[in-house]
Amino acid sequence: MRTDHLMVNSRDLLILNGGFSDNHIFNDTWYFNITENRWLEKESFVHAFFQADCTDDVTTIQDDSECVELEFPRPLITVNGETSNIGYQQTLPFSQQPGYTPDSNQPLYFGIVDDADVFVAALHAEHPSNIALYTNGNAKLLQSKISDGTPIAPEAATAPRQYAKKRAIQYNDTLVLDIWEWCTSAKGEPTRGSVTDGGFGRSNYTIYIPQPKRQAVGWDGCRELRWVYPPSRSAHRGVFVEKYGQMIIYGGLSYSGADHASGAHPFTGFLNVTQETRVVEDMWTYGIDVCPKNCSNVGICTDGFCKCDPGYYGLDCSNITCPGTTCFYDEDNTQRCKHCCYDGFTHNIEDDEYTTGVAKVPCKPFEGGGGFTGNSNGVCDGFGTCQCAPPFVGEDCSIKDCANDCSGNGYCSLEFPVARCICKEGYKGKSKKEFIFP
Repeated sequence: MRTDHLMVNSRDLLILNGGFSDNHIFNDTWYFNITENRWLEKESFVHAFFQADCTDDVTTIQDDSECVELEFPRPLITVNGETSNIGYQQTLPFSQQPGYTPDSNQPLYFGIVDDADVFVAALHAEHPSNIALYTNGNAKLLQSKISDGTPIAPEAATAPRQYAKKRAIQYNDTLVLDIWEWCTSAKGEPTRGSVTDGGFGRSNYTIYIPQPKRQAVGWDGCRELRWVYPPSRSAHRGVFVEKYGQMIIYGGLSYSGADHASGAHPFTGFLNVTQETRVVEDMWTYGIDVCPKNCSNVGICTDGFCKCDPGYYGLDCSNITCPGTTCFYDEDNTQRCKHCCYDGFTHNIEDDEYTTGVAKVPCKPFEGGGGFTGNSNGVCDGFGTCQCAPPFVGEDCSIKDCANDCSGNGYCSLEFPVARCICKEGYKGKSKKEFIFP
């Protein structure tokens, strides 16, 4: 119960804001649905205060013309001049592979770094700045530590939507270094294995893949945000202008320590402490039918809640769904989703045998709510791509990967529900470690 609150009517909604109770001034907003006879707290609003580290790589890439989208590495050239990505075919040495290190045209390729200036400064710490690239003396040469066979940018993508730019940085009086720098600031942890995945996977260490970060609710750097709405107040006044769908709030009694710029207000959890208050003279408007980011133009806004079109999800519909995504809206207008989901088979750690006759079916919400059918082995990156937990692969993370990358003696055929190794001639076994003697 509370007093001195504001309540206005909009169609079948009663909207309550603020008020006073138990030595506490409120700053919450509630909807009472007259037809359904129930309350719903409105917790999301049109605008939000983002933290300083909540940047938007998508905007940065669009504004920086030097950022280029990386392409995937070229297929390797075999000894007979053909191209192939199948590892067991005999290929030319990397020194003869275009687009890979070592490259005589790019002897000082350092890969792609997070910050080119910091990277070059670190090089100075290892090599005196007066040492040139080429010398006939015994001076230590400046060399790249990148391993042979590393793809060279811009053909060095390890995932979709990777952007980088090449910067020319003066190393000393005679040498300028070309340093590739990421235009993206986030990193995801996709599949291909690690030392903790029970022997499955393609790598013996955790892999982090650069990817875009954006200014969207719930993502990296954007998890701790505050919505823009009036600070705590009571005894305020307001009207609802039905023609424009706007509720106007003005005046009232608020805490002296309330910050109108950020929406923050003092901690008021102690009933025996009376906070200093003041009469405010501001005015606020609240659009009843206005949603965050206008639902990114891919959703319908109703009573301030987005209902996203198929293929999109999120509070503002800014995320693209992934393979296996299924969503529904509950009675509180909250979207419930399960991503990278599949049904029809349940894996266990011992699964490593080729399996036939298994049909994959879509996941569905349980009748009456409470969850979804099926399994999920990954997360959706919001750009339409699943990032799988080892040892699962596939566009929806439904396939268990080949063990030990077929020990380098075959290639992995990705088939639901368990991938299988196709042996190189002379080898057999589940992971192709066994050699068949002639």
